[in-house]
Amino acid sequence: MNSLALILLLFFTLGVAIAFFWLAYTTFTSTASTIVTIRAATLYYHNDTLKLVVVNPGPNPVYINAVYLSGARCNTTGVLIQRGTVAEIYAVCPRQQAATAQGIVVANGYPLPFTASIS
Repeated sequence: MNSLALILLLFFTLGVAIAFFWLAYTTFTSTASTIVTIRAATLYYHNDTLKLVVVNPGPNPVYINAVYLSGARCNTTGVLIQRGTVAEIYAVCPRQQAATAQGIVVANGYPLPFTASIS
């Protein structure tokens, strides 16, 4: 009976250790990711160009995968924004009819919503 109790204690200890390390891993992984801030979004009506002012506070560089405006994908090339910098992203988007348009920037695979004013 002693060996059975030791085996159960070993499995319990391993389970607690695995749970602790999984919690620590997911916590530190989520804090290491970078979330960018979109300061301004303006769609210029005369040439259908969307200008986004994006801030990357760090700690990692951010790659802009895609830009969508009112559900339609805009023509833009991938942009790499280094940490601690402000970047202007230009994209050619479909013509909008309203005074504002909802959009999404896909940065490092995460969607970030924004509202663009049309001028």
